[in-house]
Amino acid sequence: MIILLGSYHNNAADTVQFLNAPHDDRVVYNFHCYEPLKFTHQGATWTPDIIPGERMKFEDSETSEAYFEELFSTAISTAEKYGTTLYCGEYGVIDVVSAEDSLKWFKVINKVFSKHGISRAVWNYKEMDFGISDSKYDCNREEILKYL
Repeated sequence: MIILLGSYHNNAADTVQFLNAPHDDRVVYNFHCYEPLKFTHQGATWTPDIIPGERMKFEDSETSEAYFEELFSTAISTAEKYGTTLYCGEYGVIDVVSAEDSLKWFKVINKVFSKHGISRAVWNYKEMDFGISDSKYDCNREEILKYL
């Protein structure tokens, strides 16, 4: 059995640092990542600060390995300090983003996850705006699966 322990503010990576030290070796620190939100949630009507009709290309999102390294840095150092591991229990890109731009985002974030041994699960498997198995990815499914 594994115990996933997350923090506040939508389970954000930068709040892992505020979790208590685990008292059980089965505790894994859990966080979610949909950053940068203006890219991953473009068109979302349920998210404040997102303009539903606004669209952004990957190249305009400022997404890079350095971006995710900085974003995850406190979570990584906290997990190392307490001798536990990290798990990103949700991450993904909304379906209005092109398959090509989504692939670029997955490639970058997963490179950082792999570098730091962060386990992960894409949100979500099918439909509901973030489906990884939806027809949107038919054009590059084999390629995107390399980065999950």
